[in-house]
Amino acid sequence: MYGVIISFLAVQFVYRACVLTTPKWTKKFDGWKLSIWVFYVFIMGIVWSTGVEIAHPDEEVYQYSEKEILANYGVHVRNIPMFSILAYVKKNGLLVRKNILSVPER
Repeated sequence: MYGVIISFLAVQFVYRACVLTTPKWTKKFDGWKLSIWVFYVFIMGIVWSTGVEIAHPDEEVYQYSEKEILANYGVHVRNIPMFSILAYVKKNGLLVRKNILSVPER
């Protein structure tokens, strides 16, 4: 929902900028062309929700960040919203890539 709201505000900003600078550009928002802008808004919502799902913390992320957040901020990690990616996990003494989707490879 956040991605939809932000992209809707961006489209509204573009529309208002067109109205103030060059009113003939507002034809880009008339008729069937409006459906392109609505489609853009929903695509950005899907992109945002997919990113949130990929970076949704699991038990390992909570355990990894619990001590630091409690020491620095004085709150428990489960009481705050998190958008976190744990790129590597230590398994059998080795660092192993955890989430291939969220970490770009060089």
